Amino acid sequence: MECEISVKIFIEIIKRRQRDVVYTGHSIEKGRLRQFLSEGDQIKVFDADINGKEPFKIIEQGCETQGERKFKAYYQSSLGGFMCYIFVIDGQIRLVSLYRTTKRIQKQIYKYGKQKGLR
Repeated sequence: MECEISVKIFIEIIKRRQRDVVYTGHSIEKGRLRQFLSEGDQIKVFDADINGKEPFKIIEQGCETQGERKFKAYYQSSLGGFMCYIFVIDGQIRLVSLYRTTKRIQKQIYKYGKQKGLR
């Protein structure tokens, strides 16, 4: 079950942990596969988005594991459109996957932004 949550609530959850984001092997692999990173690059390239910007929209997803929370965080990309980062928060904050949104999803997010007065 997915539900939208406030960006402020998400930021509070992240800041409460006072930890760095842990990049999983899967997120690094997907970053390279989707050509966001070259072989020599570190996934820390995305720190600017994650730590430097406020997300545009947050969707909390259902989780199978008790005590774990999973989120899709949409950040506006400097290249246009949006990047989606999937985080799992339990004892640590893990980035488990990332992708650039499709045109269809981008239109939905822009529509959401207009309704919320963000654009």
